[in-house]
Amino acid sequence: MRVFRISSIKGFGMFVVRTLKNLVLTIDRYEYRKSIHANQQFVIRMESAFHQSIGASIEFDLMSWRAALINDKNRSIICRTAAEKMVNMRTSKMVFGQNVIRGDHAFGYDDDQCAYPSLVFEIRLSQSSDDLEKKAMELLEEVRGEVRTVVGLDFYGTWKIWKTLRDDVGDPVNPRRGPFKAFVWLAVFDGDGQRVFGEDGPILQKRNHVFCEENGDENINEKLQLSLRDFIPPRIIVAERWQNFKELDETKFQLDAATMINHFDKALKAQKKEDRKFKPRKDRRDEERRIRKLKRAAKRNANTEKEHRYWSMPISSIGVGGHSLRNLKGGISRSEYQQQGHS
Repeated sequence: MRVFRISSIKGFGMFVVRTLKNLVLTIDRYEYRKSIHANQQFVIRMESAFHQSIGASIEFDLMSWRAALINDKNRSIICRTAAEKMVNMRTSKMVFGQNVIRGDHAFGYDDDQCAYPSLVFEIRLSQSSDDLEKKAMELLEEVRGEVRTVVGLDFYGTWKIWKTLRDDVGDPVNPRRGPFKAFVWLAVFDGDGQRVFGEDGPILQKRNHVFCEENGDENINEKLQLSLRDFIPPRIIVAERWQNFKELDETKFQLDAATMINHFDKALKAQKKEDRKFKPRKDRRDEERRIRKLKRAAKRNANTEKEHRYWSMPISSIGVGGHSLRNLKGGISRSEYQQQGHS
């Protein structure tokens, strides 16, 4: 995701921010908040092909899980009802006073009292891991306790080595990857659906998952799990008296290593394709020239090997008219040659 930040303090800068805000109101990917660096900060977020691919894959998996729960007759009415109430809010806008923030992929609950998502996925490629955690804290601490779960997918390590990694992406024999981590932040609520606070603020739980190491090696036993309860707003749990209903905790949405690595590889290919599409003409020509050279070299190597195999065939010699001719394996013998009327 490409991020553009515009801050203003006074005068013309403020006019620029307001003008840009009006121009992009039709774009779903913007945020607007007071900044500690200036009076106001306007952020435009432009999704990359990588970001779009990962997000679409996660949304498909989650909504497929939801549909399976709804149609599972062995599930309780409570679980099936909760699943049916889950809604995909995508990049839902959250407004608090003058501040506007968004989650990358948000999931909420279909209820008049639930205006904001209860679970948010945040995907980071070109932004640092610290930026990811700051956004998670903002969602959990500033959204009036509405967001209870934030899942962060961190690909920043891959971004840092992308230029050296890109050419080998999609290799059918040895596909290369960079590091890939995931984090789950969970707000803690009491039995009355109220946030639990400590001396330093709201109490949060955090889980770490490493799907790919720094060298790109995958951890095949890694998995990320979310319970059905993680998707339900605490006020709904209290209102429906579901506090002690264990099936909400036992019903899991799971993203295992095989699934996540597949999504990762797919997104890397999409980003590689996008990079080629928007490369400057000179860079595209240079890359096309490099690819042609590689193909010619491969063809020369194949021809050389073929010729080597030909001259390596077993041979013998026959005398014809005072000359010595090579007799390739599979050719005629001297006696056969003479039988054909040759001296």
